[in-house]
Amino acid sequence: MNLVDFLIVATAFAFALGGFRNGAVVGICSLAGFVLGIALGARIAEPVTSRFVSGSAQVPVAIVIVVLTALLIQGGVVYLGRLLRQRITWSYVQRADAVVGAVFGVVSVLVASWIIAVPLASAPYPSIVAAVRNSVIVRDVDGVMPDGARNIYSSLRTYLDRSGFPPVFGDLQATQIVDVPAPDPSLVTSAAVVQARASVVKIYGIARSCDRQIEGSGFVYAPNRILTNAHVVAGTSEVTVQTASGSTSARVVVYDPERDLAVLAVSGVKAPALEFAADEAKTDANAIVLGYPEDGPFDVRSARVRERENLVGRDIYGAGRVTREIYSIRALVRSGNSGGPLISTDGKVLGVVFATALDSTDTGFALTDAEAAPDYNAGKTATQPVSTGSCTS
Repeated sequence: MNLVDFLIVATAFAFALGGFRNGAVVGICSLAGFVLGIALGARIAEPVTSRFVSGSAQVPVAIVIVVLTALLIQGGVVYLGRLLRQRITWSYVQRADAVVGAVFGVVSVLVASWIIAVPLASAPYPSIVAAVRNSVIVRDVDGVMPDGARNIYSSLRTYLDRSGFPPVFGDLQATQIVDVPAPDPSLVTSAAVVQARASVVKIYGIARSCDRQIEGSGFVYAPNRILTNAHVVAGTSEVTVQTASGSTSARVVVYDPERDLAVLAVSGVKAPALEFAADEAKTDANAIVLGYPEDGPFDVRSARVRERENLVGRDIYGAGRVTREIYSIRALVRSGNSGGPLISTDGKVLGVVFATALDSTDTGFALTDAEAAPDYNAGKTATQPVSTGSCTS
């Protein structure tokens, strides 16, 4: 248990006493008003902050709007509940109402804690995210919540998540980190980087359905074929690849939202194809992350493999559960690194970068060669454009 758990327990005890005093009728009204307020606040927070607030202030202002809206509506509904309870005059009904009110007070705290925790678990504050995701109580409550409840403010969760990556472990699962030494900084100037640089490309996608431009990374892995992440091209109608020799249009010929992989077909790209490593990387192995983070220039980051694991998570739309074989790596991985290669010290591809940990600033994730193989093999011969689905948020 951590500080979040102790705060929940203390609040639950206080609400149990308050529930006994106020009764179940008021308690039910309180929870209903709070949930209704959260739902309404979540709907108005994003458009309001997007229009009137800029920069890093958007996230805290959005959270304040949601909480204040919830408290205001809760207060109004509780007032109505008190008026209703005053009409209960039978003593045995009053006693039953008090006991049920105490129980309902505890349940209300657990539900409210989950409602608050889910968006906070995607906020751009690693210390808060870590505290929320490591709460035993929050995780247990999350385990029994129906999927329908998660849709109350799914757009707000996406808005608060500024990482640019899809959720890897789900909303409230903490990242399990294997401790390894810091990466070797000399790797950023190694011969492997020089050899691979021309094969790593920047990808731009136009998603008119959600009025946005998406950017990410990718790499040439076969003649006129580029491997990237599905979330880099999700919902796009136009895709452009920028290479060292210029820009060219691309067709999405493989789109796999479960693995989070896509293959692009291009013409006239003369960069050499990167080869995949014959052997899997072991814990503590040196590696290098290549890509174009945050729509910037070519970037190189030294990395170290934490572990290879089978990770149960959700697809890029946060819907169906999927199991992916991944590498967790110690490295700085940023938005825009998506789809770039994780290479070994001899320039071979170990995996495809696709996510970062929200609760750890130096942990990222890459799909292994074995996980990516079915898609990139299919992409070598695929020629027809395929649907890129809808935008990821």
